[in-house]
Amino acid sequence: IGLYDLAGDEASRTGEWVDGIGRFMKETFHPDIAALLAPFLHAQGALATEHYAGSPVLAQRLLRKQDRLTCCEWHEEDARQLERQMGRDNRLTLRHENGYRALKGLVPPPERRGLVLIDPPFEERDEFQTMDEALALAWRKWSTGIYMLWYPVKDPRAVAQFIARLKSREIPRMLRLELA
Repeated sequence: IGLYDLAGDEASRTGEWVDGIGRFMKETFHPDIAALLAPFLHAQGALATEHYAGSPVLAQRLLRKQDRLTCCEWHEEDARQLERQMGRDNRLTLRHENGYRALKGLVPPPERRGLVLIDPPFEERDEFQTMDEALALAWRKWSTGIYMLWYPVKDPRAVAQFIARLKSREIPRMLRLELA
């Protein structure tokens, strides 16, 4: 939905943010780490103590004037809320559509370069498998693209199985970064 109210009902229900972005808000980092995190924290913005900027808002805040961004949101109410959060921006296209299905038609982009961020809600049991299959299909269509997959590091076994499936695809030059 773009921006998440950290005092809102949804954030209060799980409290996940306390050990996530909540730790960033109160942590004092080593200067080298602080330098690496600076763009992310800057993109979070001044409201970071009350709101958390999700991937669509972060991406929009990092766009240059010549860039463009396409966001897909499947849930109708979330799509409407995302549209309100993102505002009018001629660099931006919002699609009320399943992102996995939309990906097939979005790659390769006309520019023949870019980044695809797959940031699912992890509401389905087979989300890792669906994400793996979507990446494989997209990569076959556009092997020169850059793909970034977001996943929660909650279930070490599920993550290990997912990583093993990715490695079996033999996609060259993969980088795995996990924040713990």
